[in-house]
Formats: sequence, structure tokens, C-alpha cells
Amino acid sequence: MDHAREITTLAPAPGRTAADFVAGNQDGTVVDIVARDTPEQAMGAVRGITTETGGSPVHATIGRRTVDRQVARMAHTA
Repeated sequence: MDHAREITTLAPAPGRTAADFVAGNQDGTVVDIVARDTPEQAMGAVRGITTETGGSPVHATIGRRTVDRQVARMAHTA
């Protein structure tokens, strides 16, 4: 069965710092590598992130034009 890996890179919005980004996260931890069951599930999550959590304080700290999301299919062999 294939799975997917989602990796997102980004930079702070103009006038913001990486510390602002960390402070905007509830737990102060920033790691965004996500394993998904399927590539389709990963793309659905990518599309939903801004609509579901767009009002989060952390979103104001992200330079939206710097966001790079990549989804890669991972095949498992026995």
C-alpha cells in the first residue's frame, strides 16, 4: 500500500520573525512533516489548512508567498 509524506517549508511574513511564528503556535514546537495514508488525503489536508485554521494567530506570522508544500508518494515493499 502506498502512503504519502507531506513536507512544508515557509518563512515569516514581512515584519515578523521566526520567534513570532513559534510564539503563535500553541505549544511552541514547529515541525511540519506529516505522514498520510494516501497522496489524496495529503492534498485534501493541504487545501483545508487555511479554511480550518485560517484564523489562528500563527497564520498571520507566515509569509504566504514563501510556503512550499510537497507531497510525495511512499511505496512500501516487503
